[in-house]
Amino acid sequence: MKIFQTVLMHLITISVYGQLDLKTDLISTIANRPNIETELLISENYSVSVAGFVDLGNVFLDKDVIKSGYRFMFIGRHYFQPSIEGDKWYAGLYTGMRKKEYREFFSNIDFGYYFKQFFIGGNIGHKWLFNNNVILETDLFLGKTFSPGSVYNDPIAAETGRIFDMNSDADIWLRVSLGYRFVKN
Repeated sequence: MKIFQTVLMHLITISVYGQLDLKTDLISTIANRPNIETELLISENYSVSVAGFVDLGNVFLDKDVIKSGYRFMFIGRHYFQPSIEGDKWYAGLYTGMRKKEYREFFSNIDFGYYFKQFFIGGNIGHKWLFNNNVILETDLFLGKTFSPGSVYNDPIAAETGRIFDMNSDADIWLRVSLGYRFVKN
């Protein structure tokens, strides 16, 4: 419900400055991680964004690992000398949280791994605008994660001491996004 309220607030405040970008990350979508981001330009050089991701199905290129979960984040960006408001090179800060569960099926044993994380970091990127409304954007995120804990549900680990740890302290990822710009006339 909070996500819906935040997106609704973005749509209402488009009347204040008049520019809202709606984007999706193509790489994440291909990897069974559909997502949506709304970016609202709050001045000529600054914007704020809300993004949400849902993890579904198999892990990309690995049929034996099933994932589920979500990622929710806030992003603030500063555009350096934009030719059109909210375009070209930018740098920003981001924060958010994610929850993931991995289940691996091997030797007829159901293996479960679960974690929650809070993350914070910075990002850099570039945005291109085509035909006044179509957006292509690339950006790199570099951050740190903080985890309140992980849960392992692996009967083999209890016997052998093997731990399957996908919980990293680094939050690093690359996005290639495609979107549409809504502009108040």
